[in-house]
Amino acid sequence: MCHAILAEVSSAAGTQQPFARLAYATAADTADSRFAHPGGSAGTRTQREILILRTIVGLDLELTAIALGISPRRVRAEQHAALKSFRAA
Repeated sequence: MCHAILAEVSSAAGTQQPFARLAYATAADTADSRFAHPGGSAGTRTQREILILRTIVGLDLELTAIALGISPRRVRAEQHAALKSFRAA
């Protein structure tokens, strides 16, 4: 995973993104390619990532938005939808 992040940082596209966004996107893509998600999991990928970043990693709203490349407002809305989806599951 570190090799993938270093390769992205040295690429032209890597210099245009905040490091937190680049590192998280690369790590998430690498993990997704190596580990299969069980079928029928609740929520979208974005919703699962938001819950992981906010509750397990402990990122605040702003850092979560930067890591995912979305607005803080969308983070709040997606987190609400994710929690609602998991409660219903």
